[in-house]
Amino acid sequence: MAHPNGTNEPHVDHALLRARDKLDEALARNPEQPGLLMMRARAASRCEPADEAGAWWLRAAQAHEGRPEAIDCLREAASCLQQAGAGDDACDTWEQVLELDASDGHRLAFGRCLHDLGHRDQARRELQAVADCGDHDLAGQACELLARFTPDPLPWARQGVEHAAKARQRPEFGRRLVQLSALHREAGDVRKAEAYLERARPYLSDDTTSASARSG
Repeated sequence: MAHPNGTNEPHVDHALLRARDKLDEALARNPEQPGLLMMRARAASRCEPADEAGAWWLRAAQAHEGRPEAIDCLREAASCLQQAGAGDDACDTWEQVLELDASDGHRLAFGRCLHDLGHRDQARRELQAVADCGDHDLAGQACELLARFTPDPLPWARQGVEHAAKARQRPEFGRRLVQLSALHREAGDVRKAEAYLERARPYLSDDTTSASARSG
């Protein structure tokens, strides 16, 4: 239920709402001013529903067309649209981002969006490209996600563990060992499952390892 101040957030800072109103007044006089639109989009992200914030970011991106800021605006728009449940619009926006900057981070975000929509073949192609990149953080995230839905998940899960080790990411290393343990358990290899879970224990909280053991 919407709050009386017109937002979905009951504790929005009134100073922020006043600033938003002033931006609306300025935009009424100059509706396509890029800087004003970006500030308005930032305000919307903090005090308005995600779909409305996404619409503001798209307007800001259009106003910044041909400038580096357009990429930032489109990325924010895609995230807001995905948060709002508008998956198809989010994917379309991520495609626009990739046309301007096909970085591994953007490709990973696009792959996640496709996966969430159930477009698994296309998601796999995008994520596999990231899994082969030289950034152990991004590659590890891609491998972890690929291990959740590909027909042969174990190689991806092992690669995810290796990337976490190379990136020296202790929580991710432990979590991916748990993922690898669960996959071996599903495959009927209880010995390896227990070995990987035991190896993960120093990197995880007691709650995490207990839940993982119960799920087996």
